[in-house]
Amino acid sequence: MPFEASAMLYGEVEGFAIWNFCRRVADGRAGARSHTLLSDGGALRYGPPPEGRLILRAAAFIIVLKQSMETDPVTEDLKVIFASNLISLRTKMGMTQAELAEKINYSDKSVSKWERAESLPDVAVVKCMAEIFGVDVDYMLNTHDQWEPAPLKPGASHRKHTNAIIGVCIVGLWTLLLLLFVCFWIVGNTYWLILIAGVPASLVVALVLNSLWHGGRYNHLIVGLLILSVFGTVYYILRAYQPWQLVFVLVPAEILVALSARIRKYRKKP
Repeated sequence: MPFEASAMLYGEVEGFAIWNFCRRVADGRAGARSHTLLSDGGALRYGPPPEGRLILRAAAFIIVLKQSMETDPVTEDLKVIFASNLISLRTKMGMTQAELAEKINYSDKSVSKWERAESLPDVAVVKCMAEIFGVDVDYMLNTHDQWEPAPLKPGASHRKHTNAIIGVCIVGLWTLLLLLFVCFWIVGNTYWLILIAGVPASLVVALVLNSLWHGGRYNHLIVGLLILSVFGTVYYILRAYQPWQLVFVLVPAEILVALSARIRKYRKKP
């Protein structure tokens, strides 16, 4: 039956229901009871009309419905507006499509489709990107004058601000460690271990704050340096025993970190 191929091509529930109804009419199982088909003009009630006439009307209903969904001017305008705002915000942040895709756990092909105004992402994805760019969701879905600056959300943290905060925390930590070292130095004791242990302590602070604000970017480098500094601290403590055997633990630990850095999150396909 020609209509069967059309209904299965569109894959819509309505098409399958109409096709099933047509088969029942053709097989003579519909009986004298009337059936209802919905269209933009309201409810059209049919008894058991001729098979050819019913198939033509059902096929026309599916075609008109699909065309009306594909040519919605509001949806098309929204795609263009969103694509324009996405390109503008992404380029201002200095991000590539692949970097943005990694942050939202999607493929770069999906980002490319959004920027070509071929489709729109889910609401949750729009909200996630708005947080990344530091704007409201409404900003991404509305047109803007080219001189209008993007309004920042209250409390939005940008990379330069978070990097400054991380730097302040690390410098503050070293200030306290130097103060403690100098106090012991004044009374005649020099504990170099205070300064040596400050290296892994600083890396721990950087690791925590980088995971919190930057999504764990470059965490594998920080972890690698952290492991190296911890082994260096342990070696200094046990230096009287010349613990060169620690190398047998340090090497596989660094290899483990390097291999784990190659693991990527699963990205949703478009």
